[in-house]
Amino acid sequence: MDKLLSAINSTDIQSEKELRALRTQLNKSEDVLFKNLPHLDELLVRLEPKVHTLPWLYILALKTAVPTDVNTFINQTRRLLASCNIPQVRMAPVKFIMICRRFTDIMLEQGTPMRAIQPLRQALNKLRPGSEVLTPLDADFLQVCLLAKDYRAALPVLAEEVLSIANPDDYNFKTKDFLRYFYYGGMIYVGAKQYGKAIDFFRLGFTSPAVVLSAIMVESYKKYVLVSLLHTGQVAPVPKYTSSIVQRHLKSTCPQYQEFANAYGTNSTDEVHKVAAEHHDAFQKVKSIGHS
Repeated sequence: MDKLLSAINSTDIQSEKELRALRTQLNKSEDVLFKNLPHLDELLVRLEPKVHTLPWLYILALKTAVPTDVNTFINQTRRLLASCNIPQVRMAPVKFIMICRRFTDIMLEQGTPMRAIQPLRQALNKLRPGSEVLTPLDADFLQVCLLAKDYRAALPVLAEEVLSIANPDDYNFKTKDFLRYFYYGGMIYVGAKQYGKAIDFFRLGFTSPAVVLSAIMVESYKKYVLVSLLHTGQVAPVPKYTSSIVQRHLKSTCPQYQEFANAYGTNSTDEVHKVAAEHHDAFQKVKSIGHS
């Protein structure tokens, strides 16, 4: 540990070469850090997160995988997100994401998603290579805004046009992160009563290229049907560019929604009530998709 601490303190944070060397040493020292778990909090006290962001990332990421004092971890994460060095964050983005997701999980477990909004907004600013780049944390941020019903906090992020996704190799970006972003974005637009934008987001959620039909895509389609009926009184056909696997299985996966849309199109209140009553249990089971 003394050798590692010496290397940390002697690193010139203005030198990318030296920071990369420190990252290599931290990678090699993870076993050492794990063996010294009881002393890691003491080590963090001796390091300034604004200067020593990389060591903070490695230590807190390690703590996400083991039982730890929740309040201490929350306070440490808040301190890191408030002052961390952006270039160092982007040298270890997966560690940063691990920390933020554990922080989010704790907030959700405690039933306080509102407390996660500002820290995760800070995290997005530090992690994103650009405002047009989608990262795995974007969906997490939207999720806490949705659960906290603070739609206003999410709207500026949703207004930023997505032109690319973060490098999957560097950021561990998965298809689920993309789908969750558009699902939660659609739900937030519903909450904000911006139904046209909600429809666009749900459509993007189930028309994304796919080789299998995921649960998130099914939920996006269900919401697409319901919000379309609410907003325009009809449901546009599934776009032709939708992958064949999705087109083949989407409607058969949730036929109740197609029946409801057909009934709605008859302009018969009795028919709508009949279909709604027939499929009451299915509609009651409609759920939001989490990130677990």
